[in-house]
Amino acid sequence: MTIKQQGGVFGRNPTFNDVAIGGELSVSGEVASGTNRISGDLFVNDSTPTIRLTDTDVSYFSQVRQVSGTMIIENDTANLVSNSLIVFRIDGAEAVKIDGNKNLVIANAGSGIDFSATSQASGSTSELFDDYEEGTWTPTYTTDGTDFGSVTYDTQDGHYTKIGNVVVLRAYLRTDAITVGSASGNVVVGGLPFSASNSRNAGSVIPSAFIGDHPIMIQASGSTAYLYYQASASGTTSLLQVADLNTGANDNTIVFTVTYQAS
Repeated sequence: MTIKQQGGVFGRNPTFNDVAIGGELSVSGEVASGTNRISGDLFVNDSTPTIRLTDTDVSYFSQVRQVSGTMIIENDTANLVSNSLIVFRIDGAEAVKIDGNKNLVIANAGSGIDFSATSQASGSTSELFDDYEEGTWTPTYTTDGTDFGSVTYDTQDGHYTKIGNVVVLRAYLRTDAITVGSASGNVVVGGLPFSASNSRNAGSVIPSAFIGDHPIMIQASGSTAYLYYQASASGTTSLLQVADLNTGANDNTIVFTVTYQAS
């Protein structure tokens, strides 16, 4: 390939030094490193066309290449630098990056994957997938009135998954000792990782070792979850009371899952 600049002639694999080129530049083969300012289009024609960016400070490179109809974007191909990133910036700010663990990271809260190109149901309010989270939480027994004097637990095992505004809670809770004191009101499970936007939800409960009625259903409401039992005679459901809880060891076991909409 031959390019003229101020009367000079460069041979194959030239080094561009401050060359301003108007129009289109067609390159066949490899272009050596240098400083290039190009106005117009840059064409790289080769069996495997590649644009390579070499960092001379740390001797590693990034590249964009075309292989049999597939466009490949690579960073630190020889893995010489730990935790290399590919970062996409918009309007001077980071928008999305691919981190060293190969995760796609969205920089701004409230941004996500937009599915608005798909058809929407008549009641649709959003097609933006902007949140996913999973972790642990610590369930507790408390009341919606005067709380227990103290509660000692044998097991407080809680896990959650949040997808958008939908929360799925799982828990296994068991007490070793309860000091009732002046406790009153309905028994509730506290410690929810996210408050419920309403009480239109329910989950089943597997109970054991209660002194009175055994809860069979749980319902998230606000920052707590209410426990319900069913009267065998009437079939009606009622809220669990303080008097229904045992005060000894390995008592008041509940295992449950409940799904609700976060506020």
